[in-house]
Amino acid sequence: MHTRNLNMEKCEYSHCVVDFIDNDMDSEQLYFEADALIFQGGRLPKKPPQRANKNQTFIYATIESPLHLQLSPGGSSWKNAINWTMTYRVDSDIPYKYGDLVPKNNTTTKDFSAIFRQKSKQVAWLVSDCVTESKREKYVKILQKYIKVDIYGRCGHFKNCTKDEGQQCLEQIAKDYKFYLSFENSMCNDYMTEKVFVWFGMDIIPVVRGARTYDRLLPPNTYIDAHKFKTISSLAKFLKELSENEQEYVNYLKEKSKYDILNERATVQSAYCELCKRLHNLNDYTRTYQYVQSWWYKNTCVRTTNDLIEE
Repeated sequence: MHTRNLNMEKCEYSHCVVDFIDNDMDSEQLYFEADALIFQGGRLPKKPPQRANKNQTFIYATIESPLHLQLSPGGSSWKNAINWTMTYRVDSDIPYKYGDLVPKNNTTTKDFSAIFRQKSKQVAWLVSDCVTESKREKYVKILQKYIKVDIYGRCGHFKNCTKDEGQQCLEQIAKDYKFYLSFENSMCNDYMTEKVFVWFGMDIIPVVRGARTYDRLLPPNTYIDAHKFKTISSLAKFLKELSENEQEYVNYLKEKSKYDILNERATVQSAYCELCKRLHNLNDYTRTYQYVQSWWYKNTCVRTTNDLIEE
């Protein structure tokens, strides 16, 4: 995350300073002066430190999915220790996202029909993590039985386009293909990463799988949710039909064009501004989690997928 490039002067409450505590002689002094301590994901110590004062706020923060963290967020010693959560989840106290969407003030008019007609290929996927908790690699292997999916990157046959090659590579994929697979590595509520936001701003329709809660994350008619299809073959059938229906396909592009994308840097800045506001108004945001690990883990992810059904 872009936490080392924050500009707290941009915030409504601009009197906050963010420090990073390392293992050095200054750490103890910073700890006792801090109004809040942020504990990152799987890096919680076995026991919480003693609060410097009764108003010092403890915050649990992460952008990783629970299935991707190697360590659980504390044990019984952390009972009633965490005050606020700062994660990608909608029900976090402070949203801490990979990106966000905001309605445009003015929608730019494009020749979407011309864009549709220049596309000659069906489905693309750019991926470098070849074995995942979500079993997305197995899902795509089955999908390829019913519709052509070109896989780029370390896990595919097309090595000429990787994330390291930059924006030009991505734009070429968006120009040639009608659909892009924005599949996450974990199946967890609200877990939606840059895999969606990078492609949302391009003239291609993202097919999403992972968050399981896309209805509350993305505007309607701007994406295709693989979770909505009972079988993989029915998803493929829908994609084929949509790829041949210019009017319906263009409608998706038009809906997407109504939104601007806030990148990760902007959303992290927003999260820390919200944190600063809360610290200036502690009485309005009093809260304590009895067990933050229960909030974080219980019924939020699935390790075994039930959607790897062909027909």
